[in-house]
Amino acid sequence: MQEADPRSGAGLARRLRLQQLAIFVRVLEAGSVLAASRDLAMTQPAISKSIQDLEDQIGMALFERTKRGMRLTGFGEVFETHARMMLSQLRYLSEDLVSWKTGVSGHLVVGTLIAASGTIVPRALGHLRRMAPDLKVTIKVGSNSTLFPMLLKGEVDIVLGILPENVATSIPEQPGSSPLKHVALYEDGLNVVLAAGHPLAARPSVSLAQLHGLAWIIPTQDSANYRAAQDFFTRQKYPIPERVIE
Repeated sequence: MQEADPRSGAGLARRLRLQQLAIFVRVLEAGSVLAASRDLAMTQPAISKSIQDLEDQIGMALFERTKRGMRLTGFGEVFETHARMMLSQLRYLSEDLVSWKTGVSGHLVVGTLIAASGTIVPRALGHLRRMAPDLKVTIKVGSNSTLFPMLLKGEVDIVLGILPENVATSIPEQPGSSPLKHVALYEDGLNVVLAAGHPLAARPSVSLAQLHGLAWIIPTQDSANYRAAQDFFTRQKYPIPERVIE
C-alpha cells in the first residue's frame, strides 16, 4: 500500500490529534506555556512536548522562541485559523450529539453590532426561546472589524450587522463556494436629527449648507455607517464637518 503524502489531508489526519490543537489554541489564549499548563492542569514539559510534536508532524515552526516569550510565526498565524475552525466544528458535533439525544439544545454564539442589539436581536431571541427553550445563547457585541474575523474562525455562529465591503466583494455569486452565507434582512438608511427646540427644527425644509457648520454626531470611523455618511457629504461636495463627535 502506498504511504500517504505527509502534507496531504489523509497524511495529516493520521498524525494530528485534536488534543494537540486544543493545547496549541490554549497556549495562544493564555499567552504562555506556564499559564496554559495551569489552565489545562498539565505540566509545562508536557505542553512544550505537545507543541514540539505538532511542529514536527506538520514540518513547520509554529512559534518563535524569544527572550520575551513565544510568538506565532507567519505559518503559525495561518495554522491558528484552521485549528480554531476544526475545534469549532468539534463543538458543533458535540452539540448535535446532545441535541439528537435530548431534543433541541446546544450553544449558539451571536455576534451583533450595538445598533442591532437593541431591537432585532431581542425579538429574534424571543422567537428562538419559544422554539428551543433549552438552547444556550451567548451574545457578543462588537464592530464589523472584530466580528467578521471571529465568524470566519468559527468563534461566533452568526453575525447580525452590515456586511463589510471587503467581505461583500469576496463572496462569489455561485452558492456553496464561499465560507459565508449572507442573508439581507433590510435596507438601512441615515437621517439627520435635530433637537425639537433647535431653531431649524420648525422650518419646513433645511439645506445642507445650513447644517454643515453646526456640531454633528456621526458614526465612528470603523463602522460601515461612517462610510455612508462620508459618501453622502462627498456627493454633496462637502467635507466631513469639523465640529463632530464620533
